[in-house]
Amino acid sequence: MEQSQSRAEHSEHSLRARADLVGALAQTLQIVVDARRVVRDGGARDADVLDAEIDMTVDIVARRTRAYAAEPDLASAVDAVRRAWPLEAAHATGSPAAAPQVTMPADLLRAGRGEVILYCRMLADVTEAGRSLQWLPAPVPKILADAEAVLGDAVVAQDHELTARLLATWPLLGAPWTAPARCALDRLLAARAAYGFLPPTTGPVAAARDELLRTVARPSIALALALSLALEHGPIPQPWTPSEVDLRVRDRLGAGGPVVDATLLVSAAVLRADDHRQLRAVLDIAADGVAADSALALAIDELSGTGPFAARAA
Repeated sequence: MEQSQSRAEHSEHSLRARADLVGALAQTLQIVVDARRVVRDGGARDADVLDAEIDMTVDIVARRTRAYAAEPDLASAVDAVRRAWPLEAAHATGSPAAAPQVTMPADLLRAGRGEVILYCRMLADVTEAGRSLQWLPAPVPKILADAEAVLGDAVVAQDHELTARLLATWPLLGAPWTAPARCALDRLLAARAAYGFLPPTTGPVAAARDELLRTVARPSIALALALSLALEHGPIPQPWTPSEVDLRVRDRLGAGGPVVDATLLVSAAVLRADDHRQLRAVLDIAADGVAADSALALAIDELSGTGPFAARAA
């Protein structure tokens, strides 16, 4: 009896979590329709790349035929995108004839923001929006570890576009959502809900409509792609809830703002450490009384020199 009730509650939570993502994607696509005109009229240098990403997003949603029967709001949003401008079938099904040209930065943790965004875009292309892992530039565990290592800094900086692009890594590789990744996704959804759109960062936004649309275009397109991938690949991740570990690490690191996953805070602090002394101080905070937490224990091992933070900890 208890098991049946537990399964029913889990199913209800999953349906609610899915509904939240579907609603966020539908509303984000409506913003994308308006923003695309402003980006095009303004002659943005990457307008063609943004169009290709929108094409990829719509293609992902269209493959889920159930969306048009069971999720009418999402179907309506996709139709609005298609009416707004003709989309090319740039992401047709099938493996590429030859390995695409994709280069993984030698050290993602030291890469600049633009380089990380370019890499995330190429990862979506090289996996054909999650349909093929044939041409990956590195083993799946390394790609995931590096993405999670950089994710903390993006979340702490409230860089919403970069956060969304990094989050696409999990569904692109068919990987289960980790607690830090789900926490980062919840922060994006909270920001989108607070503003009605996803701004580049949390804070004041432009008042003029065209300028507003121009600034929200890239983070909105990145979020739409990440949400469409999350809905297509794997089970919908359940909302993240903070633990005592997360609260304790936040307090000890002196981080303000809402509570986020401790691994994200620790990784961000490591990337921002100016010298070895600061780095060791962060490691001491991470290790003090929280090593029993599995996610953070793994992060500590990585920070200590066995994972993507090895170069900085050396």
